[in-house]
Amino acid sequence: MKTRHVPGGNSSKIQLPHKSLANPNKVRVIQAVRKYGPVSVARIVQFTGLSKPTVDQYVEVLRKDGFIYAEGLGESNGGRRPTLYAFCNSAFYTISIELEIPRCRVGVVDLEGNVLSHSEYMISSSKSIQQALLDIAEQIYEIMTQLGIPGNRYLGIGIGVSGYLSKGQGVALFSPRLADWRDVPLRSYFEQRFGLPVYLDSWINLALLGQINADFQPLGENLAYVDVSRGVGAGLLLGGKSYTGPFGNAGVIGHMVMEPGGRQCHCGKRGCLEQYCSEPALVRRFRELNSPENGDTDISADIIFSKYEAGDEIAHRVVEEGFKYLATGVANLITLFEIQTVIMGGVLASIPPNLAQLLSNLICDNTPPILRRSLVINYASHRDVDAVLKGAMHLTVASLFDISQGMAVLKHKGDNGGMPIYK
Repeated sequence: MKTRHVPGGNSSKIQLPHKSLANPNKVRVIQAVRKYGPVSVARIVQFTGLSKPTVDQYVEVLRKDGFIYAEGLGESNGGRRPTLYAFCNSAFYTISIELEIPRCRVGVVDLEGNVLSHSEYMISSSKSIQQALLDIAEQIYEIMTQLGIPGNRYLGIGIGVSGYLSKGQGVALFSPRLADWRDVPLRSYFEQRFGLPVYLDSWINLALLGQINADFQPLGENLAYVDVSRGVGAGLLLGGKSYTGPFGNAGVIGHMVMEPGGRQCHCGKRGCLEQYCSEPALVRRFRELNSPENGDTDISADIIFSKYEAGDEIAHRVVEEGFKYLATGVANLITLFEIQTVIMGGVLASIPPNLAQLLSNLICDNTPPILRRSLVINYASHRDVDAVLKGAMHLTVASLFDISQGMAVLKHKGDNGGMPIYK
């Protein structure tokens, strides 16, 4: 097998940036600069609890490594004006992989959330797991070579996976849409290939991170981002923190059984929610009810919504049936976790106001009255095709720069306005 190396040299000989983050005190300094910068050494001492000589030492090291830079001078408190330090978002990059199986999308993202380059293709069911992983690696190598960014500028790899996974083991356990996609060792494979740390989360949770950072200042600490596309999933913020469950599979609401013994699902069960309200389900239902001579071969959710707006009776029936199931699933989620804010995305981003109102009313009708009082339902302003790639960047950054390796995405109100801690 041909050996490939990260641009800039053999990764085993490069002092990669993540290796310099093993010191927790250095990470504390980075956290303070990212969170409060531009910030002075005195303020970093105050925020971290470290001594001034220690902070001086790490500020100089981090400045030389390119993590931070001197942005200017602050206000004087009677003496010399202090130097203010800021985090250098443009100096480092992450590799992002979106596996909404069988669709694969890979890209390089800077720390501002800009996708510099990406590639997208479908994973063939005829290929072995080993060949599928090699294809992904080759796509990444091509993008890195095209961009020409030195290998020591990459912080890590973030991967968003549809289906079921084990975050702890770094393994994709099972995908309903590819029968052979079982027990795939994503973390170990890409760590060995690239010499970078690899972080996994569910596809929907990374879509949530990407969308939140792009569009919304969340209201309340319990939030659900519901994405309707090939399937139906919910990314959850509970108590202001991303909640993925012990294995990373919380929020897979598309596989809640809504009709026992109902339509066959890819997962092996019958009557799953996504068989009634995902985009493929809406398209399939529209075709079932439509006569073949109408010639509607190119159908999508957007087209069905447009037909609904134009008064098409079949489109009305399809939308109202699908929304009934979706609203019940979302209302169950609200009831279970006391969700305060719901953001609807995927094919529901920027839907016409009357359709948004119809769905919101159905959700509220199925939500306990006491929870309706504080419930806010929003619709994403656009369908951000890069949301998962951006979310994978935020996952990598949060994992590297947080000592506990947690993903505390939201802060309490009054402490930076409830925005993400690493924005």
